[in-house]
Formats: sequence, structure tokens, C-alpha cells
Amino acid sequence: MTEHQNRETDHYPLGTDGSYVPVGVDVERYHQFFNAESQRVFARQGDRLDIVRILSGTGHVESSVVEDVVGLQKQIAINKSPSTQDTFYLIFQQSSWGRFCVSLRAFRILLASHHIFVPFLDFVQAYGFKTHEDTHNWSGYRSKTSRAADPQGSDIHEFCYNLQYVDLNGRNRGDPWSLRRCGVYQQICLKTCRSSWVLLQVSDRMRAQLDQTLRNRSQKNVKLRINPMVPHVIFISAMAVNWQEYLEHLQVQLSVLDEKACFSCINGKASNDFQVSLQDIQNLQLLRQKLLRTSVVLVSCLEVVKVYIQQIQRHSIDINRILEYSLGTNQLLSKILDIRDNKNLQEAAQAMRNNLDILQRTASQIHGDNTTLTQLARQGHKDSRTLKILSIVATLYLPASLIATLFSSSLVQSQLNDVDNATKGTHFVISSQFWIFVLSSVCLTVITISYPLFRATR
Repeated sequence: MTEHQNRETDHYPLGTDGSYVPVGVDVERYHQFFNAESQRVFARQGDRLDIVRILSGTGHVESSVVEDVVGLQKQIAINKSPSTQDTFYLIFQQSSWGRFCVSLRAFRILLASHHIFVPFLDFVQAYGFKTHEDTHNWSGYRSKTSRAADPQGSDIHEFCYNLQYVDLNGRNRGDPWSLRRCGVYQQICLKTCRSSWVLLQVSDRMRAQLDQTLRNRSQKNVKLRINPMVPHVIFISAMAVNWQEYLEHLQVQLSVLDEKACFSCINGKASNDFQVSLQDIQNLQLLRQKLLRTSVVLVSCLEVVKVYIQQIQRHSIDINRILEYSLGTNQLLSKILDIRDNKNLQEAAQAMRNNLDILQRTASQIHGDNTTLTQLARQGHKDSRTLKILSIVATLYLPASLIATLFSSSLVQSQLNDVDNATKGTHFVISSQFWIFVLSSVCLTVITISYPLFRATR
């Protein structure tokens, strides 16, 4: 590759040759795409792309895998030689939402070598690393016819588009279906019917059908040039395969929510009633997003493929019908939730009122108990005063009672004096066993006082 070619490749699409820039296109915007989006779209290091070419004359098919820039440059030189009739460059992503497996330099070499027109970059930016399905989305159709820079002045027709389709993702969690896209670019010389293709992230089904078609022609030794529209038919046919199954899958999801909306009880207290929650609204919103996204995808497919317009329009009508269906389901589910919430609020308010009545009755009962306790306390105070008075009276009479008891017993006796008759009198005589009374009284007093003190210490 010459120095001029290297400079043109490194600065694509700002090269000196403007054959790949349509009139009225702001090429600076595409140059900014490489500066701003290259880290998101292209691999940081390493290159890998598959190349399939059909040899002129024999129709034999050759396949190769390129893993570096030098190998890509060699393959491009072979593909541009007269020995090659058609060439397919297949570029894949690291994952469905990942970067391409080619570097920015390798991609620029490919575009600049074949003078691919810059509107193709609009479709390229729909790929690369992203975190949401609706980001960096680009669909539609672009085409351009120009005069080749050869002595014969052949007309070169270029066109590209993105096909979006649904396919089973093979994951055992979440939604089994995923939205996929593949990019198709074709550059065809209208005089020689030589074509150069750039295919972005084609599915396994598309790749298998393309390989089978090309190899069947090779095995039959078909020397006639392949119809340049055959690959488009393969891609469009593979794109339209799974839509019916996907729409049925969405219909089943909506039917589950619609059954809840149509047959749920308002009070929600029946044992066999459906459980309606906010998650149902969220699931329905996610379903509506899928339906809206699918509707947009089908419309974009209509722009690309006019052959399948009747079939896709039928799918679009089904999508619109399901959307209208989902809107009614959403409104009905929301109404059920509103009614249930209002009833729950009313029940909660009634329960609060009942609790307030119970608290009021309890407060009244406590007030009555406090009044009774106050009266009992007053009565007890009066009784204690009476007992105090009686205790004082009993204490006052206690010495007199003791003296009367002693003198009325045999411990103290009255005897006559031994004097003459003129001075007769009596005197008290204490019994000789009086000490027994004193000792017994002291012992009993000690026991009486000691027993409460002993119990208190324990």
C-alpha cells in the first residue's frame, strides 16, 4: 500500500478521493463519528473477520479468516483482482451488545479500499457496546449510484440497510426472545455484476443459508454469475422467520395480565382470587415497550423490503391490535388497584375509628377505677384513724388491766396484820412463785419480739 493510500485510509472519509461521499453529505459529521464512537464500536486490539469469495469463471467458493491488518490488505488485493467475482466480508460482534471484532484501522482500510460510501456509517453506529436496546438505533435504507473511476466508466450502485429480527437467545432466564439486527451493504458494478458485500453480525441461520446456496452452485459447477439479489432474499427470508412465534409469545404474556384484569374481584378477598399488584402494571409496561419497539422494527422492515409488505403489514396490524388490547387491560388493572386501595383505606379508617372508641371506653373505665380507688383510700384512711384511737385507748387501759389482773390472781394476796384488835388491818403478800410469772412473761416477750425480727432478716 502506497503512502498516499495509507494517508487516505487513516483519514477516511476525509480522503482526497471523494467518490464515496454523496453530494450534500456532511463528511465532517462522519469523521466525528470515528473520533467519538470508535471506542464503543470497534475492538481496542486484535482483528478477526471472515471472507467468502466466489471465483470468476468456475464459481468455486473460497473461505478465509483474517486476524490482522496485513492479512486483510492481502485479501483485499486478491478480492479486487479479476479472478474474484463476488466477495463477502463478514464482521461479527464480541457479543450481541458488544464491540466489533475488528479494530478501527482495519475497518477504515476495508471501507477506503472499496470506496464504500459514508452513509453506511449511519448503520454501523447502531452496533457496538451499549446498555439498552433502544440506544444507538438506526434503521432504514440508503443508496447511491456513481460512475466508477475506470476507463470504461461503469456505473457503481451502492445500497445498505439494517435488518432487525427476533430470535431465541438460548438463555435459561428472563425473556427467551431477543431483538437482533444485521447490517447489509452491497456495492455492485452494473456492467460486470461484480459485487462486494459487507455483512455486519449476520445470524447463524443467515450464514448457513448463504453458505449452502453458494456451495450448492459450486458443487453443480454453475458458471453463470449468481444473481446479486439472491443474498438479499436469503437475509430477508431469515429475518421474517420468527415473527409469528414472537407475537404469539407476547400475546400469551398479555393474556395472563388480561385474565387478571377481567376476572379479578373488586374486594380481592376471595381465596381463589387473582393477586393483582404493582408488579403487574410494571410487567404490562415492559410488555408495551416490547410491543412498541416491535412495531417500530416492523415499520423499518417495511421501508427496506417491499416484497414482504403484505405479510409485515399484517404483523403491524396485529401489533397495533395488541397495543390497543394492552391499553384496555392497563386501564382495567389500574381501576381494580384504585378500587382496592380505596376500599383498603376505608377499612383502615374504620379500624382506626373502632380503636379510638375502644381507647375512649378504656379511658372511661380507668377513670372510674381511679375514682373507686380514691374512695377506698379515703375509707382506709378513716379506718386507720379509728384503729389508732382504739389502740391509744387500749394502751391507756393496759397498765390498769395488768394491775387488776395481778391483784385478782393468787400471786398477790391480802392478809390481816398480827396486832391487837384496836389496830386491825390488812396488807398485800406476794406469792413465793411470783418469779415464775415474771420469768414466763420475759421469755414470751423475747420470743414474740425475736420471731418477726428473725423472719425479716431472712
